[in-house]
Amino acid sequence: MSKIKKNVIALVFCSVLILSFFTSYFLSVSNSSKENKTEKVIKSQPKATDNNIVIANTPKEDIVTKDTKITFQVQYKKSDEILPEKKEIDLSTIIGKTKKELEGIYGIQGYIISEMDSNHVNFIKPFNRYSPEKYVLDIFKEGDCIAIFKTDNEGKEKIEDPDNDIKFETKISDVKEGDIDTFLQGSKSLQFDTKQEAIENYMVLFKS
Repeated sequence: MSKIKKNVIALVFCSVLILSFFTSYFLSVSNSSKENKTEKVIKSQPKATDNNIVIANTPKEDIVTKDTKITFQVQYKKSDEILPEKKEIDLSTIIGKTKKELEGIYGIQGYIISEMDSNHVNFIKPFNRYSPEKYVLDIFKEGDCIAIFKTDNEGKEKIEDPDNDIKFETKISDVKEGDIDTFLQGSKSLQFDTKQEAIENYMVLFKS
């Protein structure tokens, strides 16, 4: 065999070896990459039971326990004031209840839940009234005028002295438009601890 043929055979043989090496290398890298991707996908999937039921990691919902503190409050919207309410309940009747279940029980009584966790549940009952046991300047609808009212222990308004507390001389039509809105919506500036304070502020508003 000539020297040239030997060189050609040797060159072909080396080329085959090099090609085989690179082919094996790339196949190995490709398989390794696929295995890593598959492993990541498996790890990212939620765990399943033997019955192939996926278990989702949902947050635990707060419920009432025997140690949960229950408080009640009343909100008087016209004076923008929230006061505590004395209300006795049997805690054993609501142990284990969720927020939704409590809303079903106390929502029909007018309460909303302002705060809840396993340590504390706070109920608020809103009223479109002034605070209890106060004097307020408000609209006396029957006379279409301004009057001084006394609120009872529930915030309901009443006239103590019809002869002096109803200000027939101050008609609604005499009140400025912006002030009428204040009377209709209510304002803490129209609520007072004593009747004398209410009278003095009436004089400032309408007689000065």
